[in-house]
Amino acid sequence: KDFQTVEMTCHLQADNLDGKSSTVRMTVGDFGWYSRTQTEEDPLYLFEPSVPQRLKAQFNTPQAFAGDLVPDVIALFPEFSMASEREWLLAGPPGSGSRFHVDPHGTAAWNILLQGRKIWALWPPGDPPAGVPVREEIGLHDVPQAPSALEWFLRGGGEEKDLYMAEQRVGDIIFVPPGWWHCVLNMGDDGMTVAYTSNVITASNVLHAAEVLRVYDAPAAAALMEVFRRRHQESDSE
Repeated sequence: KDFQTVEMTCHLQADNLDGKSSTVRMTVGDFGWYSRTQTEEDPLYLFEPSVPQRLKAQFNTPQAFAGDLVPDVIALFPEFSMASEREWLLAGPPGSGSRFHVDPHGTAAWNILLQGRKIWALWPPGDPPAGVPVREEIGLHDVPQAPSALEWFLRGGGEEKDLYMAEQRVGDIIFVPPGWWHCVLNMGDDGMTVAYTSNVITASNVLHAAEVLRVYDAPAAAALMEVFRRRHQESDSE
């Protein structure tokens, strides 16, 4: 209720087959009305990078990700695209969700559910799962022509041997390792599903992230390794 008049970004998932989805801006109140009344096969999905601090105050960053290098990389290299694309408020009606994709920049991610219920499908790095054809390759990033999350599940997705499935409920945290394909379906049995997610680079994936970044953003890769070097020196001096 505190955010009813705040405008946020909503993605048209159906336009996301080229890696660039169309967006619309609407207030949280209007999106709530849309979510309650829509009957679309592939609904709008609120995907807002400017997360209100009042909302973030409701939970703590897990200790495992407290060593995130990204804030220091942004301070050293403000042009890094993650300056505006590293954390997100996610909200959507039942049937909305994220198509199969791999998170950018070699990052890992963590996701905490604040309301509703989600079903996750995760697939190991490499070729995408069945039913997710790849259109082209951009650097080290595959751009898939993935069906919507709902369509993929309705087609019988989830039966592959190497697929990992998880149900996420309020308060649960899902960790997505770097390079892993993932698809997420919002269930929201009692209405809208709301979550927060953050992409992170820590000591565990810094070399992989630097390798990915060198392909298309060498200055960011250099800044990342410089931040990692400084952190390492600081820990050695303690």
